[in-house]
Amino acid sequence: MLHLANIFLLALSLSVFSANGVKESNATQQKKAVGKNVAGTGKQQKGKATYYSKRATGARTASGARLHHDSLVCAHKTHPFGTRLKVTNLRNSKSVIVKVIDRGPFRRGCVIDLSWRAAKEIDMINQGVAMVMVSVVKDEVHTPYKLKEQTDSIEFDIESGEFYDGKVPAWQKQ
Repeated sequence: MLHLANIFLLALSLSVFSANGVKESNATQQKKAVGKNVAGTGKQQKGKATYYSKRATGARTASGARLHHDSLVCAHKTHPFGTRLKVTNLRNSKSVIVKVIDRGPFRRGCVIDLSWRAAKEIDMINQGVAMVMVSVVKDEVHTPYKLKEQTDSIEFDIESGEFYDGKVPAWQKQ
C-alpha cells in the first residue's frame, strides 16, 4: 500500500512540475501556427486546389448537406461551415466565391477541394490541380444553422401521438 502511495505522489509531483515547465515564446508559438488555422483571421492561404468529380453529386458532406456538382461550394480543413471564401487561380487570375460545406482535403499540400462548377469557373478542369490563393470574404462568416432573418424569439414544435391496440382501457369502462 505504501508503494502505491509513493507512485501516486511521484505522478502528482511530475504533473505539477511539467505544468510549470519552460514555456515557448509567443513568436515560437506563432511560427508553429502559421498555415495551420487561418479561419477568421482574414489571412490568405496559398496552396493546391483540387475538385470533386461529377460522380460525387449526392454525397453527404461533413456539414450534412448533399454535394451537387453545379453548386459553388468547397471543402476546407479549418474554416467554419458557411464561411464564404474567395479562391483565385494563380495561373490565370480567375476567381470564384464558394461556401464551405465539407472538411478536407487531406492530401499533402492541398488547401481546398472545389465543386466541379467552382473549378470550371476558375478554369482548372483541364489541369486537375491548380495553385490557388484562398481568402475569407469579409463579413461572410455564418453560423451554419441560424439564418440572418431569424430573431431571438423562442420557437418550438409540439408533436403528439396516440397508440390504440383495440382494447378499451379500464378507466373508460363504466
